[in-house]
Amino acid sequence: MLVLFALLGAASARAESRRPIGGQAPTVPLFTAVRADDERTLGKLLRFEGFERKRLLPWRDRLEPLASGGDPIAQLWLARLYDLFPFGKGTPEEGQVAMTWYKRAADQHLAVAEHFLFRVHNYGLLGAATDVQQALAFLERAYADSAGALKAEIALDLARMYMGPHSEAAGAVPGAPDEARGLRYLEEALQLDPKNQSAIDWLLDIYAARGDDARAVKLAERSQNGAMIEKIAELCLHKLQDPRCAIRLLNRARLWPSDDKGPSQVLLDLYTLVCRKQLVRGNLGAIDTPETWKYFQQQQRNCVVGPGG
Repeated sequence: MLVLFALLGAASARAESRRPIGGQAPTVPLFTAVRADDERTLGKLLRFEGFERKRLLPWRDRLEPLASGGDPIAQLWLARLYDLFPFGKGTPEEGQVAMTWYKRAADQHLAVAEHFLFRVHNYGLLGAATDVQQALAFLERAYADSAGALKAEIALDLARMYMGPHSEAAGAVPGAPDEARGLRYLEEALQLDPKNQSAIDWLLDIYAARGDDARAVKLAERSQNGAMIEKIAELCLHKLQDPRCAIRLLNRARLWPSDDKGPSQVLLDLYTLVCRKQLVRGNLGAIDTPETWKYFQQQQRNCVVGPGG
């Protein structure tokens, strides 16, 4: 009886040592015995800075039993430890080993492994031939098996596959380009990850081009792309005739300045309104500086500065 309790206790301890894997859909939960601390260590070993092949070898030996036992995260990391092509150190033989472990992890519906195999077949990595159809199959599997921020990134890739000009693969995908389908994936990506800047700026560009001004303004208030924010500020001022909207966005754009060192044309246009007594300069906030006001005064003629100053 004591032996039985000991065995049950050991089994319970092993079960408790396994933790859920993030990024998985609730319908396909997976678990791993690889500790989060070990994953952080592995991530540091696989950085370009200070990369040393010999430091990986003990980890291959350490992870192999777990991977052979079916642990999906161990399989994923073991694949990465053999996939040294990004460091210019890969060999065809190691590449084949890496592919074996990537596929075994994907066979267990590990979404991040399925997403990686999409890239393998879409771009011809690890010695694989480019195969857009197979790439799309892995991408759709990853989409079904993922959740949260990972699903948002996968939805972005699906949008790229279907949106035509944004994807080199468009046209080879059945039914592509399909802008409506791609837009649905893109909007879902933003819903899943509201801070995803790729989704924000891409949708911002689409909404502005379509004349969906209200949505464009709302997204500009969440963007971190100074040039894009200034573009919507211009829309606020000239199309919507809403100087407050333009001022609000220009103040936001200051947080992520563009490469252009001179005052933006939108700010100069706001100064034109100040010059014409249609706007109070004090309402401009932090975008108004003595230097920019002096520049306007030097360049303006009849309260107008043309494009380019």
